[in-house]
Amino acid sequence: MTVLKTLETETLSSFCTLDELAGSMIKSFGPLAARNKSVILNDIPDHLYIDTDPDIIAAVLSGLLSAVIRNAKESCIRLSAKIYTNVILVHIKDYNSLNFCPIENSLQQLQPMAEKVGGSVSVTSQRHNVATFAFSFPNLPMAA
Repeated sequence: MTVLKTLETETLSSFCTLDELAGSMIKSFGPLAARNKSVILNDIPDHLYIDTDPDIIAAVLSGLLSAVIRNAKESCIRLSAKIYTNVILVHIKDYNSLNFCPIENSLQQLQPMAEKVGGSVSVTSQRHNVATFAFSFPNLPMAA
């Protein structure tokens, strides 16, 4: 699992929103994306607060984003998210997905961690070199 340099010195409780968490990851993965001649865009609304275990959310999102970036070449990678009642759905869309199998293998490795918070990771579509990966999870407060 990839450890985020920007998160090592901060506690995850200091992140209030999914947008802030994703922004920190994007900053951390920036050099890797640049080496692969790719850009990462954060279209996650700033009003999506994380109420469930932020450590698990960060680990799954980091693993998924890392897998997409590692396999991206000259691509635009876009993060977006929506909330449906109490479920957050995060999409990572790779607009030039040429090497799909390693990412799919990473999804299989991330699934057990996503399930710890009642979540799931999946491929929602792949068409004309555009691949969309999803991470959904119930956004419920952690039990005390």
